[in-house]
Amino acid sequence: MGNNYASFVAPNISIIVTIYAMYRPKTAMDRRKSAMDRCKSAMDHEKLRMDREELSMAQRNGKIYFHSTTMNQCNTTLNKQKTQCTEKN
Repeated sequence: MGNNYASFVAPNISIIVTIYAMYRPKTAMDRRKSAMDRCKSAMDHEKLRMDREELSMAQRNGKIYFHSTTMNQCNTTLNKQKTQCTEKN
């Protein structure tokens, strides 16, 4: 009985470990990293969008102030999270 059990479990350990790694509970560090990634992605998207717009049109509509404010807030959040991550490590 013991021999059969070992011959079944041993080859499947890597599968079990892989499944655990995929579904393990998220740590605070994982949550911070995903928040930072989302923020960076939003900033990149905003920069690309601004590059596509003509500058004069953006100035006329007053969009530049809004976008730069949003990106500054995102940068501040990103920097705070980076600091927290480095302090924890």
